[in-house]
Amino acid sequence: MPVRRTPRRTAPVEEPEEEEVPESRRRRILRIADVNSVPVLTILFAVFTVAAVYLSGQLIYHLRDLLLLGLVGGFVTLILNPVVVSLQHWGVKRRGERWPLSRSSHS
Repeated sequence: MPVRRTPRRTAPVEEPEEEEVPESRRRRILRIADVNSVPVLTILFAVFTVAAVYLSGQLIYHLRDLLLLGLVGGFVTLILNPVVVSLQHWGVKRRGERWPLSRSSHS
């Protein structure tokens, strides 16, 4: 006959309490600013907008030579287009035979 043992008495299992997650610095700053009626998000938006304008200005400043070449090239194209159209009207082909200067450089 098997020996019947009584179950061990264990302490009642307590459900673990929810650990309180410490408040992050960002959330704490936003909460304090909200309590004090400080428009933090508006201030951050303004700061990032000024930074973006400044950085785009720096980019344009450093690329000014290329931008100037493109601008001048566009004006030259606008000025020469009526001349090219009138030459085509007179029968000069836009493509076809190479000009003598281009033959010597591409040979």
